[in-house]
Amino acid sequence: TRESTVPSSPVITCENISQNQRVILLNLTNRTSVNAENGCIIVEGSSLDELIRASDRLSYEILGITNAGVLGWSKPVQIQ
Repeated sequence: TRESTVPSSPVITCENISQNQRVILLNLTNRTSVNAENGCIIVEGSSLDELIRASDRLSYEILGITNAGVLGWSKPVQIQ
């Protein structure tokens, strides 16, 4: 067996949110959506392609290209 040369990294979750640290959580689930819960942005996709699509949608919102309200959502919104 070979030893990994990659240093271990901490696992960050929505529980790690603080004044100085924000979290964007990526999940493979049975739906594709982007929502914010208690300051944590959760991006979900039903496949890797859908996860990328939802992440792109969030990126467009952050950059101001679209104004879908992704960052201020109080409830989950399905990506269409």
